[in-house]
Amino acid sequence: MHDLLEQPRPEPVDLHAGVAQPGDLDDGVRAEVHEGTRGQPEQVDGYAGLRAPRGEAQADIQTIGVAERARRQGLGRVFMLRLIDEARERGATEVFLEVRADNPGAQALYDSLGFERIAVRPKYYQPDGVDAIIMRLTIPAPQMGQA
Repeated sequence: MHDLLEQPRPEPVDLHAGVAQPGDLDDGVRAEVHEGTRGQPEQVDGYAGLRAPRGEAQADIQTIGVAERARRQGLGRVFMLRLIDEARERGATEVFLEVRADNPGAQALYDSLGFERIAVRPKYYQPDGVDAIIMRLTIPAPQMGQA
């Protein structure tokens, strides 16, 4: 446990207008989208986090959130697609996530991306005792488009 505390934390990855600049992270990727001038964020519209060690078959989307003012504009889908791509690039063949049972909007997004429900963790989210639905995606091969 002591060694785990001494490991360096990965640097954030900025996503500007949905374009990632991943650098050379080894343990995960965090992302933020912001609006502002001269490179200074005025407000954060969303964030996402992925645990995907290189060479591991399984990745885990650990967090994703979109500010209420920025919802229903496709930002969550952009984050999800980018995280799935990053997991694929790191060698993962499956991605897992947990979603609150009382969040039908997020569940619909994950369903539309091909995630399947595999288990439920009763009363996982506290203090309100909401169940967590565990979902899994078998990462599809990248699709090649016409140039």
